[in-house]
This record gives sequence, C-alpha cells and structure tokens, in this order.
Amino acid sequence: MVLSNSTKSNQAAFTDGTLELESGLKIDYVAPAHAVSLKESSSTENSMGFVLRKRSFMDGSDPWEDWEGVFEMCYALDHAVRFETDTLVKGCKVLEIGFCTGLPSVFALKNGAKHITLHSNNNELMESCMKSTLSRNKIRNLQHRIVCRSLEDFRKLMEPNQ
Repeated sequence: MVLSNSTKSNQAAFTDGTLELESGLKIDYVAPAHAVSLKESSSTENSMGFVLRKRSFMDGSDPWEDWEGVFEMCYALDHAVRFETDTLVKGCKVLEIGFCTGLPSVFALKNGAKHITLHSNNNELMESCMKSTLSRNKIRNLQHRIVCRSLEDFRKLMEPNQ
C-alpha cells in the first residue's frame, strides 16, 4: 500500500507531502496541486474489497492519472527491493524522464543507487518540485544531475560523440 500524506504548501500551485511505502521508507516531496491524493469520498469499494476511483467528470485526460503512476512505480520498486532483490538499484546510475518530483529517483538513491539524472522540459516544475524534493530528502549535489531542456535536445546531449 502506498500512503500519501499531503498538506497544502505556501504556494497555491504546489503541495507538500510524504510518500510512505510498505517497507517503511518515507520520501518527502513537493508536487503540483492537482497531485493531492484523492479524498476517501472520491472512491468506492466494490464487493471484492477493491477500491475503485471514480472517473473524472472533466473532458480530456485526468491529471491525477499521471500522478497516480508515480506512486504505483514507487510501490512496484519498493516491492521488488523487499521481496525479489535488494540489489535492484545498488551502484546503478538512474535516469528519470517525465516525473515532475523525482520520487522514483529519490527512492533509488535511498536504496543504494550511485547517481541520478532527472530530466524535465518544464523549468517551473524543476525549480518548485524536483529541487525541493531532492533538498527535503537531503540528496547531495554530487548525487544528482538535473537537466531542463526539450526531450530532443536532451537526447542529443546523451548521444555518444560520433
């Protein structure tokens, strides 16, 4: 089970929270305000005991679905480290593309990764979320690299010299 305890931050557009995993690992984060976990009233339990989340009434994609994925990824990583191999990320270099807070990367560092590189093409999310999440988890500058540019430019940067 992944628990997210969120509280509103001073900035209306962002939220402070703590991701608590079953292993007991806690990761503090700053995320966009739409990432606040759904209230219990927004989900229902079916007869088999599964909690079903009500679909958004808004047209288009539901921003919660994107955010929900980062929790699920951390849950899956936590499960893999606990029950399959505790060396999953030990000594590895991790590249994270697309999640705005760096939660999977912080998880990797706390489980022995050597270095993380985080990519975003959104400078506001980089400054407000990723850097704050790294700071709150006491991630040292030597342990990470943050790249803010388009994915195409990032791809060129990462290509080996020809």
